[in-house]
Order: sequence, then C-alpha cells, then structure tokens
Amino acid sequence: MFKKQNYYQILGVSKTATLEEIKKAYRRLAVQYHPDVNPSDETGDFFKEITRIYDILRNPLEREKYDQELAQASLNEVEFTSKVSEPDVEVNLKDKQAVNFYQQGLKKSQKLNYQEAIADYTEALKLNPELVEAYYQRGFAQSQLSNHREAFADYTEALHRNDQIPEIYYYRGLTRFKLANITGALEDLNQAIAMNPHYAAAYYHRGLVYQEIAEKKAAKVNLKQAAKEFLTQGDRFHYRQTLNALENLQKTLTIIDKTPPPFRLLLQILKTWRAFAFNPIEGLFPAFIKLGNRQAIAVGIGFALIFNLCFVLGMVLGMATVWQKIFPFTNLPISTLIIIGFFPVLSLTGASGLMRIIFQGNGSFSGDLFISTASLLPLGLWVLWGGLIQNGMAIAILGIFATNYTILTLYTGCHEISLMSSSKSVFTTPILLFLGLLPLMLIA
Repeated sequence: MFKKQNYYQILGVSKTATLEEIKKAYRRLAVQYHPDVNPSDETGDFFKEITRIYDILRNPLEREKYDQELAQASLNEVEFTSKVSEPDVEVNLKDKQAVNFYQQGLKKSQKLNYQEAIADYTEALKLNPELVEAYYQRGFAQSQLSNHREAFADYTEALHRNDQIPEIYYYRGLTRFKLANITGALEDLNQAIAMNPHYAAAYYHRGLVYQEIAEKKAAKVNLKQAAKEFLTQGDRFHYRQTLNALENLQKTLTIIDKTPPPFRLLLQILKTWRAFAFNPIEGLFPAFIKLGNRQAIAVGIGFALIFNLCFVLGMVLGMATVWQKIFPFTNLPISTLIIIGFFPVLSLTGASGLMRIIFQGNGSFSGDLFISTASLLPLGLWVLWGGLIQNGMAIAILGIFATNYTILTLYTGCHEISLMSSSKSVFTTPILLFLGLLPLMLIA
C-alpha cells in the first residue's frame, strides 16, 4: 500500500510543501487515524507509517536525502522502462541536471537566499521546462521578494502543467490578493478549498479577502471555519490568530452597526483616501478595486465635494492674498464659486471617459469619476492652503508639488484602472490635466 505512493502522496501534500503544510497534513491524518479514534490493526499500522513519514519530512537533512532518493528513483524508472537511444541519454542527463539545480534552489530558499534560489530554479527550468516544482518554488521565492507579478506568472505556469495541486491555487490566490485582484484571489482560494475542504489557511485568507471588500458576514463564516480546522489539526498558534481576527471583525461590525449611514460614507471616504494619499502608484488601484461600482461613485462624489469645499474656501479667503491677482473671481458670490468648483470635476470626468473610449481602455463611469476626483484633491488642498498664507513663493512651491501629485495620480488611474498601456497613459495624462483645468482658465 505504501510502496505505490511516495511520502508526499501519503500525507496528501505536494513535493514542494512547506514544513507548516506537512505538519498540518500530519495532524489532520493523525486525528483521523489515531488508534484511540479508530481502534483497528489497519488504522494502527497506517498511524505508525504516517508518524514515521512525518519524522523524516520534518527533518531538513532527512527530507533532502529522501528527495534525492525520490528524484533518482524517478530517473531510474524512466531509464529502465524506455529504450535508450542517444537523444534519450541527453534528455535524461538534462533531467538530472535540472533536478540538481532545483535542489540547490531549495537549499538557498531554506536559507532565505531567494535571489540566488530564483537563479537556480531558472536554470532548472531551462533544462526541463516541465518541472512543475521549480515553477512553484520560484513563484514562492519571487513573492518573498515582493515580485508579485513574476510570482503570479510562475504559479500560473505551474498550474498549466499540473492543475491538481491545491497549494499552488492557494499561493496564487494570495499573490492575486496582493496585486489587488480580489475576484481572482477569491477564485483561486475557492478552488483550493474545493480540492481540500480542510484547508484551514485558505479559509483564513478567504475571510481576510471578504473583510477587505466589506463582506463582513462572509468573512465571519470563513474565519470561523478556519478556526475549526486549525483546532482540529492541533495548530494552536494559528487558531489563536484566527480568534483574534474574528474578535477584531466583530468589533468592526459593532462599530459599523452603530454608525449612522452618512458617517459610514464619511469613514469610507477617509479610509479610501488614506489608502493612496501617500503613494498613489501602489495605493490608487487597490483603493478603487475594494469598492463596488456604487461605492466608487459615492466616494468619487465625496471627493468632488471635498475639492469644491477647498476651492470655495480658498477663493473666499484668497480675497486678501495673491489669489486675487491670479483668479479675478475671488470676489464672486459663494453660490457662483460652488458652481465654478464643479466645472473641473465634470470636465475631467468627461475627458477621462472620452480618452478611455478613444484608446479602447477598460473601465466604467465609476472609474472615470474616481480617477478625476482623486486627482483633483491635491489641487483643491493647494487652493485652500493658498488662501491661508500670504507668501507667494510658498504658494508656488506647493503648486508645483500639487500639480506633480495630480499628474502622478492621473497616470496611475489611466494605467491601472482604465487599463491603458504605459505609452497611452503617458500621452493621455497631460491631455486630461489640460481639459480638466480648461474651464477655470477660460473663466479666469
């Protein structure tokens, strides 16, 4: 019974499984086949066997020795069952070299030397492009270096060659989550759980994904299931971690339930702004993708109101500052200033949609509104600040900073949210900035 399967297959994990995954698999089987639970000779023998296997695989030196024996046995089987010609000898030699590079990569990964490990995995794949484990491990190493796009590509290649390994779906799901691809992350985590209904870590992270997109009830269900699985597997550390996550989620639910609807929107606006305020390149798309279409429109309208408020206050306060020399409408009635303040929002939103259609980008009105209003926020704050200070040089310096920030936000929105290419985004950004501010220039 055991000779037909290798140790990894007996435990139900992949050859590239981490020590933590091996521990979880052993605990799950130990609970299921412990003689106290299933008193029979067959289950007793199986319990002893999985314990012996676990002792080998949790020991790095013993595991390395077993991996080498397993790889050699696989190569020997190929050599024994096939008629060897000259090309076959060359292929087998390449396979052996590929395994050697792969094992070198594993050693370096265990020492956290991920950059050199990636180089070894790459050499292994040059020799044997079908080595699934090398794609998987290279993807893991890339993710540890925060190279999430490269990690996603490797996990995808691994799944193209073997789509029956739940761990790869799980790790690709985590990578998609870090790339703010919420839908893709849920798809992969769902698949991992479908293949392994006791995958505690997948339940845990699926709960975190649901929490990020404000699906609190679904998050609660998944975290509870994760806690149950961790407890069954005897993983006390992650069990307590999951209970803490549940406790924090419950507090959040209580706060939301007690918060009146208008203030909920205000909290959402502040949370979204904080997500990209200090780093629009990495924060703008994740902030947008966490919102549904309705939420994105609501937040966009909130940004527009904040811009308008800053603009109107800046103009009113600017009657005694340099704004009066730049904008001749500082003496206009507040009602007129409010109307003028909406012109940049409308023109920039319309221009964003128009350019998206022209360049055949993806997206929607909610994305156009979000991009335009998020881009206008720094300019609105600049106008407000300019109304509060008297120093023309300071206003000029802040104006340069605000304009550059707006350009950066517009470019990121075109590239990440409207999915335009880099070259089209570079071309579109100054056009949008010009069209967005054109109404104010014409009025002035």
